[in-house]
Order: sequence, then structure tokens, then C-alpha cells
Amino acid sequence: GILRCEPGAPVVGRKLAKMAPEVQARAESAVLFNITKASSKSTVHRAAYLDYIGIKTFSDTGEVTGERRFLGLYTSEAYAQPAAHIPRLRRLVAEVIERAGYPAGGHDEKALITILEEYPRDELMQIDTDALLEIALGIAGLQERRRVRLFPRREVFGRFVTCMVYMPRDRYNTVNRIAIQDLLIEAYGGSSAEWTTEMTESVLSRTLFQIRIDGGGGGEVDVPSLEARIEDLLRDWQDDFSEALLEKVGEAVGVGLGRGYRRAFSADYRGAFTPQTAVADVEEMEQLGADGELRLKVHREPGQAHSAFSLKLYRRGERVSLTSVMPMLTNLGVTVLDERPYEVQPDGQESIWIYDFSLEYPDLKLDFAQVSTLLELTFGAVWRGEVANDGFNRLVLGAGMEPREVWILRAYSRYLHQTRVAYSQAFIEQTLVEHAGAARLLVDLFVTRFDPDGTERETGAASTSAAFFDLVEQISSLDQDRVLRRFHNLIVSTLRTNCFQLIDGEAPPYLAFKLDPTSIDDLPEPRPQYEIYVYSPRFEGVHLRAGSVARGGLRWSDRLEDYRTEVLGLVKAQMVKNAVIVPAGAKGGFVLKRPPTDGDPAALREEVVTCYRLFVGALLDLTDNLVDDQVVPPERTVRYDGDDTYLVVAADKGTATFSDIANELATSRGMWLGDAFASGGSHGYDHKAMGIT
Repeated sequence: GILRCEPGAPVVGRKLAKMAPEVQARAESAVLFNITKASSKSTVHRAAYLDYIGIKTFSDTGEVTGERRFLGLYTSEAYAQPAAHIPRLRRLVAEVIERAGYPAGGHDEKALITILEEYPRDELMQIDTDALLEIALGIAGLQERRRVRLFPRREVFGRFVTCMVYMPRDRYNTVNRIAIQDLLIEAYGGSSAEWTTEMTESVLSRTLFQIRIDGGGGGEVDVPSLEARIEDLLRDWQDDFSEALLEKVGEAVGVGLGRGYRRAFSADYRGAFTPQTAVADVEEMEQLGADGELRLKVHREPGQAHSAFSLKLYRRGERVSLTSVMPMLTNLGVTVLDERPYEVQPDGQESIWIYDFSLEYPDLKLDFAQVSTLLELTFGAVWRGEVANDGFNRLVLGAGMEPREVWILRAYSRYLHQTRVAYSQAFIEQTLVEHAGAARLLVDLFVTRFDPDGTERETGAASTSAAFFDLVEQISSLDQDRVLRRFHNLIVSTLRTNCFQLIDGEAPPYLAFKLDPTSIDDLPEPRPQYEIYVYSPRFEGVHLRAGSVARGGLRWSDRLEDYRTEVLGLVKAQMVKNAVIVPAGAKGGFVLKRPPTDGDPAALREEVVTCYRLFVGALLDLTDNLVDDQVVPPERTVRYDGDDTYLVVAADKGTATFSDIANELATSRGMWLGDAFASGGSHGYDHKAMGIT
């Protein structure tokens, strides 16, 4: 055999005194058998570590005198036969079953017998009853639960440690197996490791690691702590996501959301974002409504520069067209550095698209809280069509303005365009952005004059105007100087505004100014006594009135670029025609800015009626009422023109059948004119039939 000594050859061995204390104790103990593995591999049959059977010899007084040692390999029968057919194993299994104390023939006993039969046979040959009982009961306690368990056993001579690791079967892979192996080698002070893995129909896999130890190993190991480290090592992104979700929203909601989103995120998404970020994204996605609705969130990654931030868009159903998004971001003045789309597929729902934009604003003077709030408000409003998508939006970050504040300057700019001012919208936008401080003061002046909750309007407006002109005096460009002064002139020529009114607690979807045309610089003649200008991303309109009491119609104009010029010409004709009669002349007109593009006449009429209603409503917003012969001004409206209770409109081009609509609006608001507000309605006079002009 392989242990024979050649004649004359020295005996190979180690002195007992030089062995580790636990090895000495084992060698000197009265245990009859030492069954373990040798330190060397077989050179015949198969390259496996040799099986070692040591049978001790004793003196007549019971002292250990030596050991009969057998080295070899168990035959295949040792692995194929049931444990009950091998005497040593039969006794070992019977003792474990007896000590477990399960009811004979019951489910628990049968499960324990199955565990012992499936136990790694080499381990079963070497283990003692106490260790086997503890490990077998631990395995039985798993009960097909998806968790990690570690069952270590030190070899009798301390040369290796066997570690039986149970883990969820879907977590087993080469990367995880190598990581666990390295962790065990480190924990036990090993030098190398052998492993075998068994997969069954169970939800758990079993891997047996044999850690070879040189020099006695690293001492005692905290097994629960090591088990926890293995569990952390095996945790995947979905586990951390589920845990973070439960922590954030609670178990009652989190369990259902976890089932829906556990497999929803792609590998690209998981590689780019943490589970905690995914939880925040789920909260946003759960707020999404029907297909097409958009949600957004501005955030900053740790370590990003002050000028850098990210914008996330969420949309259910169809993808977002970048050709529609990029102009919005460009008009906000930000630079798009990167864009990454991710598709999320929750169980039983439509796909949800997340777009992550990396943005930069080099000259950012605002703090991040302001940036995130302003960007979310503005981008969302532009997407919904509540705010125009133009260069005025650069004032949001450039001057720290909210969308409604930018509306004010945009509306005055659009009015200037209708007065045939010589400057283009692009130049006006550039002027305001380059002189953001002056633009901010213009808005402050407007708020000071018209905020109904404000105080000391006169002194506040005077000091704001003085600060504004100090800045303007420093501007070298004459054209930019003129543009800014025209804005100031329009604000101080404004008599009323609906900017601070509320409709069901919300700001109106349009902005209306009542102006004094006689004080507006460079306004084309003739100048009416009063003028109301209404701005909306959906429509625009004017109403020109030559006197306190004036009569005239509202028309639907198709002259988008110069509708005021059209209306002004009609007012001039009215003023001439009505020179010898009362009342004076008046005219108004509105234009559609988003007419249907499919050519459907019904859809076009619906849009015209809707915009007409909004336009007439805006005119009423700035008109005083009479209640019991007492003047009642509009709520939350500062007036610089005294009482003005008169505003009458008639049918005109494109609105011939709309008088009843206008009268309905006036009646619903309790206006004193009632169904005489728009002449020619169902209850009005047919002035042509009566021969009346």
C-alpha cells in the first residue's frame, strides 16, 4: 500500500508534541475511530483526497498506544447504498432520529430521514452525532424558505473546515460561488478550497466547500456574522429594491408594489440607478394617469457640480419624442449633455418610459431647491400647453422667475408686436435675458402696482422704477434701452389686470390687461379711450372702446400677426360712423393660435367657441358690476381708472351666432347688463329688421 516503508528508509511522520493542541488532544483521546480525509490526493483510480480511517490501539490499562491507519477511496457502493445498509451510518442516523424526538412515522420524521439520506456521504462518514443532529435540524428548519444558511464543521485534526452553504437556487452562479469561497477562505484562514454543488427541485441550492487550512487556521469564527456576510454578498438589486420599498411606503402598500415592480426594471436601469432611486421613481410612476401624461423630477447626483443637474421624465404608453423635448430644454437655456431612455414594464400594466437628461447651466446663480422647483413648474406647464415654448423661458433660471411671472413679460411683448413695434420677438427675448436684473424689476413693478395683498403701492412703485432706470442708464445699446423703456411704459399705462384673480382657487388660463392707450408711447392712431388686451398660449385678443359707453362687435380674426391693426381700422370706421350718435364705437377681435390641424370643421368650430368663451370671460374679469345701483369691482383687482361698469359686445364676422353664448356668460356672472350684454341674441333686438344702426 501507499504507506509501506521501503527497507532502510526513514519513517515519515511528525512528533506529537509539535502538533496543535487540539490535534494532540484528539490523538490521545479514547475515541476508537478517526474517520476523515487525508491531506493528499489519490494517484490511482480518481484524483480525489484520500479517505482516512484510523483505528486506535490501546494498552491493557486503556491508554492510547497507536493507530492502525488505512488510506484509500470508498467504492461507489458507499455512495449508492442507503445509509441504513452501512453499519456505522445506520447507527448514526438512528441515533439522530431518536434524539430529534419527532413523532414516529410523522411528516417531520420523514423529512429528517430524507435530509440524512441526501446528506453529503463523505460528510456523513466523518461527522459525529452531536454535530449531525444540530445541522440536520437546522436544515429541516429552512422549510423551503428563500434564505441563506451556513453549516460549518471542523475536521478532527484541524486540517480543513467543511462549510455547507444553502442559498436561493436562482442566486447560485459562478461569480457568487467564487465570492463565497473567497469569503470562507478569509474567515477561516484557509489556503485553498474544493467545492461541490447540488441542485434539486428545491428552491435552495447546496454547495459544500472544503477549506484547506495550513498552520491551524484563524481561530474561532462568528458563524451568524459570517452567514450574514454571505447573505449580503448574495443580495441582488431586486432584494435591496424590495427592502427599500417596504421601508419607504410600509408593508401594507409596499408588498403589492414590490410584486408589480420587482422584475420591471431592465439591466441597464439597474446598472445606472440604486434601488433607493428606483423607489423614488416608483412613487413618481404611480402618480401617472392615462397614456400620454407626463411627470418630471429634477435631481442632482452626489458629487455633481453646482451648475449640473438631471431631469427625469416619466410617461406611460408611447415613447416621448426628443424633437418635442429638446426645444423645451433649449428655450430654458440649459445645455443637454446626455440623454438615456429606460423602459419599465410593471406586471399587468403598460410600459412606462423614463428619460434621464443630464443638464448644465454654466452661469447658475440659484440654489438647487429653486432650480428644481422652477424647472419642474415650467417644463410641466410647457408640456401641457399652459405656457408658450419660446425664449422667454430663459428668464426662469436667468432671473429666477416663476412661469406666471414670465407670462407677464411675454404678454406685454406680444402686445408690443401688435402695436407694430420695430423689434422682433427674438431681440426682445435676448434683451430681457441679457438684462435679467432689469427684467426682474419690471415684474416687481407690475406686482407692486397690482397685487391686491400689497401695501404702499405708490412709494414701492416709485422706488422700483428708480432702480430700474438706474440699470437702464448703464446699457450701451440704444435699441435695448428702448425695448426696456417700452415695457416700463406699458406697465405704468396698465389700469387693471386679472393676474391676481382666482377661478376655483386657480389662476385663470389667460392674462388680461386694461390699458390707457393715450399714455402708451408710439401707439398708432386713432387711440381709443380704453383697450383690453388678452394673452393666452391658446388665443389672443383685443377690445378697443372709443368711449365710456360704446357699442360694437367681437370678431374671429384670421390675421394672427396684425389682428389689432384690423380691429383698429374697424374702430376708426365706427368712430366716424357714430360721430353724431350715442353710444361711441367699439370693436374687438381674437385669433386662434392652436387651430386643429386635421381640417375637421366641427373641431375648428369647437375651438373657436371655446376661445370665444375664454376671451369674453377675460373681458368680464376687468369690468365692474352694478348690484342694487352700487358699483362692485372685480375681486382681487387693483383699479387705476375709477368705476367702469360698461362693456357691450355684439355678433360680428365669425361670431354671428355667438351672442347667446356671451349673454349666458354675463348672466352666469350676475352682470347687470344680463342678456343685453351681447345684442342680437335670442332675446335681443334685430336691429337690421328695425332699421336701426
